[in-house]
Amino acid sequence: MAKEPLCLDTDICVDFLRKKGPGFKLLIKTFVEFAPCITVITAFELCLGHIKMKRKDSIDGFIAQFDVLPFDFPASKTAAKIQAELDEKGSGIGIPDVLIAGICVINKVPLLTLNTKHFSRVKGLNLIQP
Repeated sequence: MAKEPLCLDTDICVDFLRKKGPGFKLLIKTFVEFAPCITVITAFELCLGHIKMKRKDSIDGFIAQFDVLPFDFPASKTAAKIQAELDEKGSGIGIPDVLIAGICVINKVPLLTLNTKHFSRVKGLNLIQP
C-alpha cells in the first residue's frame, strides 16, 4: 500500500539539518510512516539559508529526497485567498507561509510544522501538530 503524502515545513527540515530539535526526530519518523514532500517555497528557503551561511557543501541531495510541490497558478489563487482572509482579520503570517499553505491546501496535502501559531490561522489547511 502506498504511503500518504505529508508536507514538511521548513522548520522541520532545518532542525533535521542541524541534527537537533524536535524536527530531527519528526523527519525521521515521517520517512517511516509517510511519503514526505516539501514545497518549492521550502526548497527556496533552504537554499537561501545555505547560501547565507556560506556553506561549501550542497543542499541539493537533501532536497532531492523529497517530492517538491510546485507553486503553480491554482496554488497562487489559493494563496491569494488565504492572504486576503488573513489581512481582513489583521492576522497575517508572512508571504512564505501563505505560499506554503496555499500549495498544501490546493494539493490536499497535510502540513507538519512546528509553527502552529502561524499555520493554525489558515482556514482549510490540514495541519499536523507534533
